[in-house]
Amino acid sequence: MKTKKLLPLFVLAGLLVSVVGCGSAESEESSDSSDYSSENDTTNVDEESNEDEETPEELNEELMNEAVEADFVAINSGETEVGTKVFVEGEVSALVDDSVFEQFTISSEEGDGVGMYEVQLVNTTEAAYAEGDIVTVYGTVGDPDESTGMPIINATVIIK
Repeated sequence: MKTKKLLPLFVLAGLLVSVVGCGSAESEESSDSSDYSSENDTTNVDEESNEDEETPEELNEELMNEAVEADFVAINSGETEVGTKVFVEGEVSALVDDSVFEQFTISSEEGDGVGMYEVQLVNTTEAAYAEGDIVTVYGTVGDPDESTGMPIINATVIIK
């Protein structure tokens, strides 16, 4: 009689063990497959980002197409945000040799006055220019010079 009473308990215990065993195998499979997916996804993202990167020439072309004419009053007063793409045409009026970046001052006629910008050349081609040359500079508005307060243009394109 005792065997008949214990039989349902053994059957129930066997079912519990099999259910628990199947559940853990499933979770291991799903975690293995998600690890594999993550690895593949990361690799694909890296490959895609390499394909989507623009060359310096393409970036310069985009800058030249999107740049707006620099406005000394707006830049100097802070109305124009740092990072805004701009261009300015003017005369190279002072070359600075003792800086980390190659830089010069450019004076441009704007409205009834003259705008003066400090131009820092960043990753530009070897454009030959000298004091007195008329050039067009394309770049982004930078933070004003700490010592002079002069607006800075971080330029990547200079056309003589």
